[in-house]
Amino acid sequence: METGSTQLVSNMDELYIKTRLNDSKIRSFTVKMAFKDRFSLTNGMDWDSAGETMVTSSQDKSVFIYSLNKACITNILQSKKHGVSGVRFTNESPRIIVCSSSYDATAASVKLWDTVENRYMRSFSLGAPLISGRGISPHPNKDMMLITTANDTCSLYNYDNSTPLFSYKGRKIIGAFDTLGLIFALYTSSVEKKEISLYDLSRYQSIDFNPNGRSLVIGTNFARLICINAMNGTTLFACCYDNRPSYIVDDKDLCFPSISPDGRYLLSGCTDGRLSIWNFKGQNVCCLPGHEGPPHFACFNPKKAIISSACVKVAWWLPDLKGTSDNISTQ
Repeated sequence: METGSTQLVSNMDELYIKTRLNDSKIRSFTVKMAFKDRFSLTNGMDWDSAGETMVTSSQDKSVFIYSLNKACITNILQSKKHGVSGVRFTNESPRIIVCSSSYDATAASVKLWDTVENRYMRSFSLGAPLISGRGISPHPNKDMMLITTANDTCSLYNYDNSTPLFSYKGRKIIGAFDTLGLIFALYTSSVEKKEISLYDLSRYQSIDFNPNGRSLVIGTNFARLICINAMNGTTLFACCYDNRPSYIVDDKDLCFPSISPDGRYLLSGCTDGRLSIWNFKGQNVCCLPGHEGPPHFACFNPKKAIISSACVKVAWWLPDLKGTSDNISTQ
């Protein structure tokens, strides 16, 4: 059943024109579709591995499923009893998602949710609520996930067992799998590395591996994104999504980045409502206006030249493909 009102501003057939991202294409991204019937702040967003289905979660205890092919919301799920504070697709996407209970829930938990049958498959009890934004890191091809909670604990779970395989405690910890699922990273604010100690005033809020495997990007609560070499840990560059970086007290004001599937561009929403895009030399390629309100979540589609952004409203962005004649994929 199709639900949700949308505003269509151009032909969505452009989604399936094959192209290669470059600086010119990046600068030409504009909002092509906006979902404006939302009234609650988005607290989670993810694309499935095929790039055809998107999921978001909201503070009003709702989960929205979007179809790129149908260009609409195809399902709305409710979690009235437990609430929801974050959502990701599992390796069984787009059918199975993993979501966390809301921060004010009586008992903190993470649940595997079958979106077709609308039922919980398994519940994982947690000792504290999930951290904001990137507390769930599903393995890209195995039935496993890393869960980071507000009591400074990162735990590795198998989907078949509600008891963690291991738990690691560390001050202000965050964990994530790499895009191939070969390794995972755990970072704490007390790691004794000179290149990280330069940012002692910041707290790590997210980790994103570059698909090329050569670097990773760490998000902090100082409106700063730090790119480091994945092999030796040296800092490659740092950039900010606020014109005047300052300590962010409320997690709702954080912006969470995304890396293009070709590993060439870093994307983040900005506090002034724009999207900022950098290359991996640390150079700002462009700042794109068009989102209503600060987009706390911004994501590259893993298979297509499309960007999604969300605060209360959700938007899809496409580049100007006029004159495109190269029949090649984005990767």
